[in-house]
Amino acid sequence: LSQVTDLRHKILGTEALLKQTDGKGDPTWDPIVLEENADEIAEDFLRLEKYVNINFMGFHKILKKHDKRLPNLACKEFYVNRLHAQAWVRGDYSDVVVRLSNIYAALRNDNQAEENQD
Repeated sequence: LSQVTDLRHKILGTEALLKQTDGKGDPTWDPIVLEENADEIAEDFLRLEKYVNINFMGFHKILKKHDKRLPNLACKEFYVNRLHAQAWVRGDYSDVVVRLSNIYAALRNDNQAEENQD
């Protein structure tokens, strides 16, 4: 969860840079630097998502094998229910994806994405 919070802070910083303009209303940010920031955030998010998914699937496989070998001591259902209750599994991180999408849209000057935010 702390890694997702860090990613959200990085996104917030990138969004703040996107809003910076000079006195004439022209952007003061470098699009290459902002795109590199967005790419780094996206890579970090994908790495974290893969880590969570691999661990989740690993737990499932371990529990399945345990229950197969020791059918009298079945424990998969209990631990799977506990896994589903964990914040790192049930978390909704769609806001991170949407905000990253908006950053990339702003970098492309894609006004259609801004209109679809309603």
